[in-house]
Amino acid sequence: MNKEQALLLELTKSELAVYEYLKERAETTGSNEISESNRDIGKKINLSEATVHRALRKLRKLGIVGIIPSEGRAQSNTIVFHGIHDETEDIDDIFNMVSQLNSSVNRFQHVLMAKNNEIMKLQNDLHEAYEHIRELKEMLEKSHEVIQTLQQLLASGQENDVLENAQIENVEHREDGTIALVVRKNN
Repeated sequence: MNKEQALLLELTKSELAVYEYLKERAETTGSNEISESNRDIGKKINLSEATVHRALRKLRKLGIVGIIPSEGRAQSNTIVFHGIHDETEDIDDIFNMVSQLNSSVNRFQHVLMAKNNEIMKLQNDLHEAYEHIRELKEMLEKSHEVIQTLQQLLASGQENDVLENAQIENVEHREDGTIALVVRKNN
């Protein structure tokens, strides 16, 4: 005796009639959601509204149906027909879900690793950009030093006419921190 047969033996004749109606309705409509009032269901299977209500309560307790309350009083509650599942099928379904979940987790980890690699590359690029900016800043500071030195030389050279008709050929930064200018005097 399987699980469905065992559960069906627990049902009364009227509960079985409600079960059979809901099962047939779910199969014919292709939807497990049934929005009919207890009164309408009762009329179709020759049972009272109260009997249908009691049958639905028992079917709900057994996990065969679920009830989604309606938003308003004018609408009927929605009956969700779950049916009677074989435990072996349920276990197989759970294993399939676990397998799909593992696959999804692996894909998610792969995406995270790719994004992490992108972030690392961007951090390296940013570090290189900061390093380049630092080098440019040092060059700019050295250029300011050269300009200051030239201004001092020009000021002193004007007094002595040393740099008159002179052309700067090269600027050297020495290890001791001094700056050497190579100047050619044109006559």
